[in-house]
Amino acid sequence: MQEENLKYVSTGEPTYWPSDKRKVPDLLDFGVTKGIPAHSIQAVTGFDLSSDHSPVILTMHTRITPQTHPPTLSAKTTNWVNFQNYINENLTLKVPLKTDRDIEDYVHHLVQTIQQAAWFSTTNPHKHSNQNTCSPALKHKILYKRWLRRRWQHTRSPQDKANLNKATNELKILLHNYKQQAIQTYLESLTPTEATDYSLWEATKRLQRPQTPIPPLRTPGEEWAKSYVQKVNTLEDHFEHVFQPTPMTKQVKINSTCHMH
Repeated sequence: MQEENLKYVSTGEPTYWPSDKRKVPDLLDFGVTKGIPAHSIQAVTGFDLSSDHSPVILTMHTRITPQTHPPTLSAKTTNWVNFQNYINENLTLKVPLKTDRDIEDYVHHLVQTIQQAAWFSTTNPHKHSNQNTCSPALKHKILYKRWLRRRWQHTRSPQDKANLNKATNELKILLHNYKQQAIQTYLESLTPTEATDYSLWEATKRLQRPQTPIPPLRTPGEEWAKSYVQKVNTLEDHFEHVFQPTPMTKQVKINSTCHMH
């Protein structure tokens, strides 16, 4: 593939699901492309069929499509000292965990504190101030579409519904063109010089970064969790089984006798 300048396209998930419980799933099905930019192809695994192989559906776009990345709490710029200090200052430890409600509330407090600590300790040096700005024409179109929606909800008129549908379709086309223009502007702003912190090499490095495989999960019924919903339910059942309340032990009263000498 390297000699022929071929590229692989995959979701990183297993595509072979063996019926033998002694075997583990493996990634056997993927796409091979040549001369097609990686950021114009999207791969999705289909779990609708009952075969032991899951098909990989490849969608090729004529324009650049924004790549979705899994959310992360930390980055290279995370200051772990600040993270630790934030946890020590804001995490409450002296909390009685006697009921299920107490445990749920404290887990929520723990997760929220970790998230806030990560966001507080992580900076984004490449964040642009004009990233979320849009043109006045686009803002006007959004406000006009919202006004038509409120009008239709009040009147329920077929004509108002038709005007709303027309404005919605026009707004979708306008937003799509705006996103494409924003991507094009970002690509044109990339340079290999120190003035932009070598932004071209950073963008190229992200595109050529090797794909991290997503490991499979085995359900309590000795089956494999394939979709995201099945994985979430499997993890939920596992944690519910592992983290059980500590059984209450009988308190034993010990009488001690002190002898004075």
